[in-house]
Amino acid sequence: VDCEKAYIGLGVSLLDVNAVDEAKQTFEKAIALYPRSADAYAGLGTLYLVIDQPESAMRACDMALGLNPCRPKALNGYGIALDMIGNHEAAQVNYRAALEKDPGNISYESNLALSMALAGNTTEAIFLLERLSHSPKANARVRQNLSLAYGLAGDMKMARAIGTVDLSTEWVQNNIK
Repeated sequence: VDCEKAYIGLGVSLLDVNAVDEAKQTFEKAIALYPRSADAYAGLGTLYLVIDQPESAMRACDMALGLNPCRPKALNGYGIALDMIGNHEAAQVNYRAALEKDPGNISYESNLALSMALAGNTTEAIFLLERLSHSPKANARVRQNLSLAYGLAGDMKMARAIGTVDLSTEWVQNNIK
């Protein structure tokens, strides 16, 4: 039995059900037991993103990347944290690096496109997100990023139309004006 992977898997599962405190304890325990575990640090970084602590997420992702510079999940997490603090250009560098390690990862591509939209490059972002939204791997996050990109481009009609695929009509009407 690989106990390191078990701890990390448990931390991810706890985070999936929003048991944030328990997930944090689990990732911290994994790090204490396996201080060279890039995956444990990457998991902790993800947790910090979920609880809106981008600076802590960057520190955890830095640790993961220091242990394994080829870890695309940590590069993606670092990119998300950079986007959260408004550093979209640097975020895009991280997403592209993650995609070099894991080409075609729809989540990393979607994050890159959203970052482009946040930086004002909505035309390219929409083009990329439209392509991604037609993939069999497309999920609600891709479509919501596309809806947001249309909103940022000022096309509220398209933003609402795409938003209602995954969100209630009432929520869309109240939040996309």
